[in-house]
Amino acid sequence: MSRQFWTEEEDNIVKEHYPKGGSKLCKNFLNRTNEAIRIRAVKLKLSAPDQKFTISKETADKIINQIKYEGKTLKELVPIYGSFIGGLARSVKDHYPNINFISLSSYHRVNHNYFDIIGPDQAYFIGLILTDGCILEPKTGHNQICLGLQIGDKYILDQFAKELNYKGEVKIYNRKKREFNQQPTARLRFCSEKLVNKLKELGIGPRKSLTVEIPKLFLENEHLFWHFLRGVMDGNGTVSYPKNQGINKKYYNFGISGNSSVCDTLAKFLSEKYSLGTGKVFKSLTSNVSSFQITGNKQMQKLYYLLYKDAKFFLTRKHDKFSQCLIQDGLQPFILVETQPGYQSLQPFGNALTLETQLS
Repeated sequence: MSRQFWTEEEDNIVKEHYPKGGSKLCKNFLNRTNEAIRIRAVKLKLSAPDQKFTISKETADKIINQIKYEGKTLKELVPIYGSFIGGLARSVKDHYPNINFISLSSYHRVNHNYFDIIGPDQAYFIGLILTDGCILEPKTGHNQICLGLQIGDKYILDQFAKELNYKGEVKIYNRKKREFNQQPTARLRFCSEKLVNKLKELGIGPRKSLTVEIPKLFLENEHLFWHFLRGVMDGNGTVSYPKNQGINKKYYNFGISGNSSVCDTLAKFLSEKYSLGTGKVFKSLTSNVSSFQITGNKQMQKLYYLLYKDAKFFLTRKHDKFSQCLIQDGLQPFILVETQPGYQSLQPFGNALTLETQLS
């Protein structure tokens, strides 16, 4: 192997960076081993710094913001601040010991303004997060939103990721053997302090299962309410019929489970404002879990129209169960139409045009 002589340009790099960060800093700019760099530095009569590389808190904040909002990496920031990757990371940790650079680097991958204006699409995903999502506040201080569904429903998470302009991917996780349901799950997880704060303003925060309430915004806005409720249903709702019924006619029912406040509010609201259900809630004797039901095919058909009119996001498996309740009575459900690549929405077809009149 031929000897690789040092060039004047390489010597200048060593002279500039070795006194600041030793061979580790120089290695970011040179295709040389640490030992070769140290030997060259001795010949150039250079000394590595005796003390640890340090930065001010203001500089640490600047580095965090560059990683967080600009998508910079530590490697890209080394030439700006000096030191080497490990030294730069440690200097930031001197001010923020619990900082997680992996979480921090993923922060820029999402549209933090998605919930600034809440329309039908945002309402649906807020309902889904309220039931099947979680808000995480780890020690790092980087707020996270996590939404997990069974693997067959991954397409909804893919659509949500697309809505958020998320630059990561929806990941698949295998459940632990000790868990009751061992089917793989799909999970979307991202960091956004702003999105988390928007959800908190609506009353959706960490450890929400037993304390969350229906946000007033949706109870006061009829159009948003049905998109929100569809998200809640896709998270914690059921559409079914008793198994002991006759073959010719099935009588369907709709149910939602959750904490007492969620079920009490929804059952009363649907009963008083839309004459759907009795408003009665069934409470567990051993936990804070409650549920309510809406039964009867006519009620189900009316509920179908209200839930799925103008629907862009929904679980097809639950919609398909709902639609069977209409089909057996000769009513045409809405049909799926591709409105843009990757998206479908429900549109009226045939006698579905008169469905609203028939159910009023």
